[in-house]
Amino acid sequence: QSTWGHTTMSDLKKLEATLSSNTYVSGSDLPSAEDATAFAALKGMPCKREYPNVWAWYVFINCYTPAVRASWGASGSTPAAPKPAAAAAAKPAAAKPAEKAKGGDDDDDFDLFGETSAEDAAAAKELAEKKKAEAAAKKKPAVVGKSLVLLDIKPWEAEQDLEALATKVKTITLEGLDWKQQHKLIPIAFGVKKLQVGCVVVDDLVGVDDLIDRIQNDYADEVQSIDIFSFGKI
Repeated sequence: QSTWGHTTMSDLKKLEATLSSNTYVSGSDLPSAEDATAFAALKGMPCKREYPNVWAWYVFINCYTPAVRASWGASGSTPAAPKPAAAAAAKPAAAKPAEKAKGGDDDDDFDLFGETSAEDAAAAKELAEKKKAEAAAKKKPAVVGKSLVLLDIKPWEAEQDLEALATKVKTITLEGLDWKQQHKLIPIAFGVKKLQVGCVVVDDLVGVDDLIDRIQNDYADEVQSIDIFSFGKI
């Protein structure tokens, strides 16, 4: 049963809060009997400035015919999108001035003489689709881009202790940087070897060029040069 059976200011604020994060009253992806009930309970078009989400919802729901809105509670019925022509042509008759109740100002929250124009319908539909897309995006887990990088580190002299250098290099810690435990000592020429180390980096957090600069600056006396042997997305 719908919870929107009244149209007090409190109810409008509650409905505005619901529609600020949902396309429809029930929270589903399609209009339902609850939307039809809430629409029928309103005395007219809500104030666009005070209740922008209710206004957009009202304009969009108003594009459906009463017969279609009545069918939303039927078992197995699937609401169809309103035709653009209907949205442009279906303008509600101007409401008669309502007598303002003594001691209350709830009627100020409605535009009793408002009409649903084609522009209003298009704007409301665009807002509804935007909120639907935002809700879908929130459900999808964020994709974290990572890369596997192999670095070739060349020493100054053949007599350098590359095992000790490997240990030092892996002491560098950065957010999004994960060093591989294994490393290699690869012969180059004339007894000189190079140190090959691997790491996994989070692309948005670690720049490989920045990492290379960090190694060269921290161990300038032991590192002659650094080349990227391989770089691949994982």
